[in-house]
Amino acid sequence: FSSETLRRRIIATLSDRLDSDVQLASVRIRLLPRFHAEASGLTIWHKRRHDVPPLISVERLSVDAGYSALLRKHVGKATLTGLDISIPPRREADAQPAGTSGYDSADSARPSRDRNSDARDFVLDELVSTNARLVIVPKTADKPARVWAIHHLNMRSVSFDRPMPFSATLTNAIPPGEIEVDGSFGPWSAEEPGETPLGGTFTFAEADLGVFKGIAGI
Repeated sequence: FSSETLRRRIIATLSDRLDSDVQLASVRIRLLPRFHAEASGLTIWHKRRHDVPPLISVERLSVDAGYSALLRKHVGKATLTGLDISIPPRREADAQPAGTSGYDSADSARPSRDRNSDARDFVLDELVSTNARLVIVPKTADKPARVWAIHHLNMRSVSFDRPMPFSATLTNAIPPGEIEVDGSFGPWSAEEPGETPLGGTFTFAEADLGVFKGIAGI
């Protein structure tokens, strides 16, 4: 239970599960009366691509767990601040991403893909995020990115290898309007994050149709 050991374990686990370069600036832990960890500067580059924005970046996160739950491989709650998710465009299988040659980082070195790692079996009971963003990166630089402002996100039973129930409120990109959604996300597609299954029900209200030529109204 040292901060540096936990920081390196998080980096190794996320690198393996997300097939990504992972950087984590700092981790601080408190052991009593319950396990509590605070981390900052989490950045994840999918497929080790540095020619596009990071797949996931988080300014700060905190984790709380009881020791009895940890023995059952459950983490109680994680709270994220400053979450940005950027889905890159699909690239050709034989394309070599620009800007990735020569990249070297001890923290982000690709670990062996240990399918029996204990860390892979942990379940996060609840994840809460406020004021996050989801960005769809266009294939060409001359097109604007599509951005959804996620005001509140609550995910339950978070793990990489299962569907994860969630609820969220967000602002749609085009046309702008407010969305409330309940559904399920996952299992995570490490090969193509944009292909991760997503399903549920939603309401879409107060959509401003004035962004389309020849149409107006709400």
